[in-house]
Amino acid sequence: RGEALAAIASVSKIDLFTRTALSIDGIHMSVEGGAHSQPEETGCPRGTTIIIRDLFYNVPARMKFLKKDATEGAYCENAVASAALAHPEIAFTLIKDGRESFFSAGNGSMLQVINALCGKETARELVPVSGSFPDVEIKGYVSTVSMTRSSRSMQYFLVNGRPVRGKILSAAVDSAYKGRIMPGRFPVVFLSIDLPFTAVDVNVHPAKLEVKFAREKEVFSAIHNTITMALEADEGFPELKLPQKPAESSREDGLTGFQQEIDLVRTGSGEIVMPESPAAASGGFSS
Repeated sequence: RGEALAAIASVSKIDLFTRTALSIDGIHMSVEGGAHSQPEETGCPRGTTIIIRDLFYNVPARMKFLKKDATEGAYCENAVASAALAHPEIAFTLIKDGRESFFSAGNGSMLQVINALCGKETARELVPVSGSFPDVEIKGYVSTVSMTRSSRSMQYFLVNGRPVRGKILSAAVDSAYKGRIMPGRFPVVFLSIDLPFTAVDVNVHPAKLEVKFAREKEVFSAIHNTITMALEADEGFPELKLPQKPAESSREDGLTGFQQEIDLVRTGSGEIVMPESPAAASGGFSS
């Protein structure tokens, strides 16, 4: 967002290159500590490239609170991946330590973004999901029951195109997979949830990472039902085999086989007694 870029520009050194599809030349502007140069024409590829260097170089007190490079890099990768999933029609390239660590083609396919993020092996194991309910539309991809992870790190939720997280979303996924995967394991999930803007509050978290739904039960049910239907329709989905009771025979009076074995007899006084077995009536059990 614009205000975020302005805040970053005040504590770093930035080079910005941008060119529209209809322009021959692009524009370059540099910013250092909030002071920017005059825009100048330059040759550059179509789109916008922002290069940020020396973050917090002029605020050493803030620099002390930065975590290890690997941790901060993971934060950046997650932010780019979330943006690419929310906008698969836009191409994203992330270069880390001089190497391209993420690239999405921008062809509008969420599955292509997932492939770039997780790899082909993971993308092949995903099942497409789609559900349409009153005021709730759901689409995306989830993993089969044969592919799980030890954490929720590969669970992405988009609400009206905004990357978010929330207990109600995770709980709905857990409910759909309950009894299908081992406890302590988590599926891979990429879900886009669209609903009226008036049905969701995006201002309940300082960083807008969480949202609150006006009708949580409806959202929960929509996610649960969409995933459940997709898993059951998947040809490779193994049905959960539960032990079945033996088929019980019936007779004209409607009693089952089990009830026939312990057919209770009510006496004239209203007392319920067990009938004597043929062996007991003859004075003992035959071997």
